[in-house]
Amino acid sequence: MLTGTRSGGSFGSNVSGTCPSTRIARRRRSWPKRVFASKRLSLTWGRYNPYTRANVAQTLLSLLVQVAMTENPLRVVIIDDEPLARESIRVLLSDDADVRVVGEGTGSDAVALIARTRPDLLFLDIQMPEVDGFAVIEQVGADTVPALIFVTAYDRYAVRAFEVHALDYLLKPFDDRRFAEALARAKERARARQRGEVDHRIAELLAEREVPRTRFLIPAREKTIVVDAAQIDWIEAADYYVTLHAGPAAHLLRQTMEEIEKQLDRRHFFRVHRSAIVNIDRVREIHPLFRGDCALVLTDGRRIKLSRSRRKDFEALFAQPRT
Repeated sequence: MLTGTRSGGSFGSNVSGTCPSTRIARRRRSWPKRVFASKRLSLTWGRYNPYTRANVAQTLLSLLVQVAMTENPLRVVIIDDEPLARESIRVLLSDDADVRVVGEGTGSDAVALIARTRPDLLFLDIQMPEVDGFAVIEQVGADTVPALIFVTAYDRYAVRAFEVHALDYLLKPFDDRRFAEALARAKERARARQRGEVDHRIAELLAEREVPRTRFLIPAREKTIVVDAAQIDWIEAADYYVTLHAGPAAHLLRQTMEEIEKQLDRRHFFRVHRSAIVNIDRVREIHPLFRGDCALVLTDGRRIKLSRSRRKDFEALFAQPRT
């Protein structure tokens, strides 16, 4: 057998005196222990490692949200009857990359503008000459209205209501700091709505207001028609809608009879049967019918049935002096 030296040993031999097959066998026997120790170390480290899968996923989600906020800014609509007030809000928003103004207008424009632009955030003036802010909210719907920042001149009753329900408002005139604080909170609510969270505070605020409606906003093509409650002669049920009859005009409104009955001044409007409400100031004649029913004749000559079950209450209200 050929022999030789390599580093002081013979060919086919090892410094340790063991052949390669023996070393491989020993390594194989030690693999389970090494693998187990490696897994145990990784599991133990995973408890404290900030780069575990859960933490990495959360970090990536936060980054994606930040990117989405930059690429998809919140859509903002400004509703105020004063052009200078709208301009001041627009200027203050111009430096904020998280928002983009998509529309502005007065109270009479509000419902159609909100439906067309679908904003995430709404600056809404409360005291406007044609339509107040609460009427806009009621028309749009408390569940569908975007995140709100109320804008108002001093109205201690409105401000008190906002504070009770923890709603953001800007009291004219407002400074940059107050504006920034209200905007930051409103942006958080807008993002929460995008995630599907529901805010019940607007509905609770409206539920506390028992002031009868004086105007109704009727959405029309590219505009909103304002109908004064005093102009309404009678109201007719039409499935999930109601028809407001005001002189020769008829306006369709998406509300139920129960909903609109609660909004009317009960000193002037009475539900004569399941499908009709009349303005009692328009009643000129009362004609008896069979089985205790009556027919009410309005100033325009229209005849509307008065149910016998409601006749007593109607006569009691009709006899009261008008205010």
